[in-house]
Amino acid sequence: MEDRQAPRGDAATVPESAEGRATQEYGARAPENVGSRVRAGQPIGERYIAIRPLGEGGMGSVWEVEHRELGRRFALKLLRDPAVTTEAGLARFHREARSAGAIDHPNVVRVVDYDLDPNLGPFLVMELLLGESLAEVMRDGERIPLPAALEWLVPVASALDALHERGLVHRDVKPENVVRVLGRAVPTVKLVDFGLAAHVDGRDRITRQGMLVGTPHYMAPEVAEGEVASARSDVYSLAVLAYELLTGKPPHDGESPMELFSAKLTIAAPSLSERTGRLFAVPLELAFQEALDRDPERRPARASDFVRRLARGIRR
Repeated sequence: MEDRQAPRGDAATVPESAEGRATQEYGARAPENVGSRVRAGQPIGERYIAIRPLGEGGMGSVWEVEHRELGRRFALKLLRDPAVTTEAGLARFHREARSAGAIDHPNVVRVVDYDLDPNLGPFLVMELLLGESLAEVMRDGERIPLPAALEWLVPVASALDALHERGLVHRDVKPENVVRVLGRAVPTVKLVDFGLAAHVDGRDRITRQGMLVGTPHYMAPEVAEGEVASARSDVYSLAVLAYELLTGKPPHDGESPMELFSAKLTIAAPSLSERTGRLFAVPLELAFQEALDRDPERRPARASDFVRRLARGIRR
């Protein structure tokens, strides 16, 4: 049965986030908000009709759309990456969209189509989900016990491994992009939003070295320095997410993206115990110390390796 109602908070409802503010604070001109030029009932591409806006983020606008022929509803993301406007950028967009669409995994949102609108630019079409985002669960800043946190982290790690095995990195792992799909016999956690995904090896990716992509609090230090993101960058982001679940706070703070990035690059992440004043098991602390290391080569190669180490903390 099709999920026809929009999610309350997912990649398909990307809220205004730090990634958009970071672009402004760095002094760069933000890409045009193409979503502001869309109106309900307006055609997008040859196959879709805009129904209603679902959200706006630093790298794209998302609309609920209806397929002209099938009558089915989807989430359509209009991309704001200026690099996609070039001929080479469009070719890379097509290759990366095909790679994302080839992923068939229960914890990864399905990318079902992609195209180019002559007036609005490139877009991705994803399944429309009914559910709650992890951001909603974390909204009050309350700590979540490890067993409950693992109910979110295990499927996200599995999803990331699936992307990495396909040669893709997500580059924007954050609470808003993790959704628990409701309305099914068993709720399913899915990793959403492929607006930022790119190839692991940096080959032919739309966004090049030196361009910041992602959300500052969850961005790996090497990415903050302008390096190309890798699978281990996603592992770092997942570790920040897990850290925030267990402590109610991210490992680093800053009044601005620049201050935050400076802290990430110069200060080791405080232990869970230091951050909360509570005692945590040593193996758990070591797992975070490794996954949040400023050197990506010292982090686990696979997201599931990190999460398995967390799961062992329950049994100790």
